[in-house]
Amino acid sequence: AIDGVVDWHFSGTGVVVDAAAGLVAVDRNTVVTSLGEAAVTFAASVEIPAKVVFAHPTHNFALVQYDPARFEASSTSSPTECVLKPRELEVGDDLIFVGLSRT
Repeated sequence: AIDGVVDWHFSGTGVVVDAAAGLVAVDRNTVVTSLGEAAVTFAASVEIPAKVVFAHPTHNFALVQYDPARFEASSTSSPTECVLKPRELEVGDDLIFVGLSRT
């Protein structure tokens, strides 16, 4: 076991926070340790190798990075980044939740 991790495969969801840099924010349950192989999957069909570039030691998030050059600039399947906190939420605002359902 490395860092107390005994499983071999982890999966989860993430949000592209910088498409130009290829950065995806994920939770630490998705990227338990910075050692090992990683990949990101877009549109449930395009899998691209990635690497862990940051894993916060105490908070539940990490950043993985893929090579954005793997997508053609004119491709309609190129990922777009999420706009984070454009303004404060107010009661009655619509909110989109991104998560993984394992049913």
